[in-house]
Amino acid sequence: MALTKKQQFAQKVAEKTQLDRKTAEVFVYAVFETVLEEVIENGSGQIGDLGEIEKAFKKARTARNPQTGEPVEVAAKYAPKFKPSKKLKDTLKALEV
Repeated sequence: MALTKKQQFAQKVAEKTQLDRKTAEVFVYAVFETVLEEVIENGSGQIGDLGEIEKAFKKARTARNPQTGEPVEVAAKYAPKFKPSKKLKDTLKALEV
């Protein structure tokens, strides 16, 4: 089962830690908010052994509308960039295909 929602993730945390569901939900929401605040304030946020989320600057550029072929100006912006940890990379590399 893919964990796509915070509530589903909190349910898994509750099962693994024997916390009640509401406490696990509060914990999960606090962790997500803390990582988001770290990325905004400091440019990156560490997520345990999973990796790091960085605030990456994307400069303004000219793109192309795929339907019309016309050039479109894309403004400069920040975008999230995930850098997996060595542990995550090694764990996935060790899985059988």
